[in-house]
Parts: sequence; C-alpha cells; structure tokens
Amino acid sequence: MELVKCIGGLLSGASIGSVLLVYLLLHPEKIEIWSSLLWRLLSSLGSVFKFAHKKYVKYDIQGRVNRFAKELSKNAPYLAEERVRVEWVRSNISRESFLQDGRVILRLRRDDPDDMNFAHGAYLFVSTSLLFELKRYISQSQRQAIDLYVTTKLIEQEKPSVVGHFLDQYLHPELYDTESKTARYFDTYARIDDGGLFYPVFLQELDFLGDKVFGERRDDEIIREVNWLIDFLKQIATRTIGEEGNLDFKQEYCSFAVVIVGKPAKLTPSGDVYVDYIKKHLVPSGFETIYVLSLWENRGVIDSICEALIDSYEKCRTLKQKAVLRYGDQAVDRQQFLAVLRRKGIEIFRPSD
Repeated sequence: MELVKCIGGLLSGASIGSVLLVYLLLHPEKIEIWSSLLWRLLSSLGSVFKFAHKKYVKYDIQGRVNRFAKELSKNAPYLAEERVRVEWVRSNISRESFLQDGRVILRLRRDDPDDMNFAHGAYLFVSTSLLFELKRYISQSQRQAIDLYVTTKLIEQEKPSVVGHFLDQYLHPELYDTESKTARYFDTYARIDDGGLFYPVFLQELDFLGDKVFGERRDDEIIREVNWLIDFLKQIATRTIGEEGNLDFKQEYCSFAVVIVGKPAKLTPSGDVYVDYIKKHLVPSGFETIYVLSLWENRGVIDSICEALIDSYEKCRTLKQKAVLRYGDQAVDRQQFLAVLRRKGIEIFRPSD
C-alpha cells in the first residue's frame, strides 16, 4: 500500500496515474512482485544492502503465491484464504502455516536457501488453505496427494526453477514408493486433470462435501466414497470420444451427474434434447449438482440449457478449460466449456442414522 500511495502521489493530477492506481489496488500481488524486483536490485549493490535480500525473497514468495491463488480462485474457489504473508523465524524454530486475519501466515526459516523457502512456502500455503473444511473428512493419503499435486502445478506455473527443490523436499520422498496410496492418488489426479475434471469437478465435489455438517459422520464411509469418486472421474477423463458409459454418481455424500453435450444429431441451439433428459431423469432423482460439458464453440447451447433449468438449478459458475480428448489412439488438446449447476434448497446439515 505504501508503494501505491507513492505512485499515486507522483502521478497525481494525471489520468494515467488514476488508472494505474486503480489497477494496482485491484492487483496487489503485482505490487509484491514488482517490490521483490526492487529489493533484488538493491541486494545486488553491495553488503550495505544485505538486508534487502530477505525482503526480495519474502515479496517474491508472497507475490507469486498470491497470483496463483487469485487465478485458481476464478475457476476453483476452494481456498479458505487467497492471501499469504511471510514471516521469518530462526533456524531452530519449526516451519509452520496457519490462518489469521484473512491471510495464510507462513513462518519460514531465515537461513534456508531462497528456492527451498519458495518450495516450503508454496506447499504450506496449499496444505493450509486448499479445501480447509473438507480435509477433516478424507484420509491422509488422499489429502496429501491433493496438496502435492496442486503445489506442483503452482510451482510449475510460477517458478519452474524451484521444481528441483520441490522434487527433493517433497515429491521424491512421498512418491518414491510407486505402490503407496499417495503415489497412486497423485498419478490418478494427473489423469483426471488431463481430462479437464480435476479442478472443476473433483475439487468442487470435495468442496461441497466440506460445506456439509454431519450429525455423526462416519469417516471410513466418506473415505471410501471419495475413492469411488476418484475412480469414477478417472474413467470419464480417460474415455474415448463416442464411448458410452455411466455419467451419474449417486452416493450418500456426493450426488452429481455429468452431461456431455456434443453429439451432432442432438445438438440444437436450444439444447432441447439435453433439457428433456435432465428434466425427466436427473431432476426427479435429486442430483445435487449437474456438470454440463461441451466444446468451447458450443457454449451458447450450454447457456440455453442452464436457462431452461433455472426453476430447479442455479448456475454456480462457468469456465473455459483445456482438456485432452481421445479419438481412438489419438489424443488432442481442445478447449472445453463447463457449467456447474447446483440444485436449489440443498440441506447443509446431515443428521446421523
């Protein structure tokens, strides 16, 4: 905020200054990234600016993690908090992270190498903020694989130079045994992600599950159901175009259906064939969520379908995403459009039997 005030003062009276000020207020993560570059420059000027190096590392971590969280929250709003703040501690104090005042606080060791701190900070942020409510229900290996996979995506996107440190510190130790549950989950998440279903369907269903309050939950049954969910989505994500298969997942805790819009014989501007199917088969069955999926060029059809279902379902969000589609032996990257419909009047509290 001090940097914003400074820039605003220098450019006061000029329209470009106002525009820049508004832009920075809407993108605070960019201020942190730019600040990190300034601190990095100062740290290179000699020992008198030695203190600036840790400032650079701090704002580099904050800016890049906050930027990833902001982008993630647009299509996958599953974070307890989207902002992070780094605090330095001595080398004899354990690294930790926790939620406080609308932020994830990362306490990292001052003496650790810079890239190692980024790897630790990224993982601690994801493990603390992602699906915060849900993690009380699922198994350790399920949630550990989720944290490892999402952190891998964060580091690959924001700072690829740190991948080696993340491999040494986290992935290799946890996935060394390829037959371990964590390793198998991690591999399956990658396959589901290739099909475009990891963030918008898998994490969304886990997030919906985390929002529910159980009178007397049975964790073993929830864990088993999440395993079924993972297997179900893997089958859809790896299916060949045109292949028939069950797209309904109706269980005690998760209840949703995937509707794939695309067969030329059924594709009309109003999507009436799909609307009739949903109204006759899915609405009476009480599915809590319907995921309507098609190629990007068919997004207008999906919008019409959503409008026709407005009495029973509300549209949570829509998103554009890349997916690997399989046509026989050929795999092709395509842009898809997905609408998430949530049934109206869902009860949050689930009494015990």
